[in-house]
Amino acid sequence: AKKDKIQKLFDEHQKALTNLSDNDRIEYMTKTLSRYGFDDLGEFISESVAEYINSPKKARKNAKTVAEIILGEGAD
Repeated sequence: AKKDKIQKLFDEHQKALTNLSDNDRIEYMTKTLSRYGFDDLGEFISESVAEYINSPKKARKNAKTVAEIILGEGAD
């Protein structure tokens, strides 16, 4: 379902963070969403939705993807 799609996206990012140095982890998190957005799945969803609602046209890829999944527009 929708939560599973978002979980998969979150897990992909968590995997990408695994072998990065602390500085590179911070840079990756802030460029792709936010540091808080990677604390857990709930924060990932919250940060994504907040960014998308604040500015749908300027929202980054993750925020758009999560919002599209929630709205039922996200691809598998």
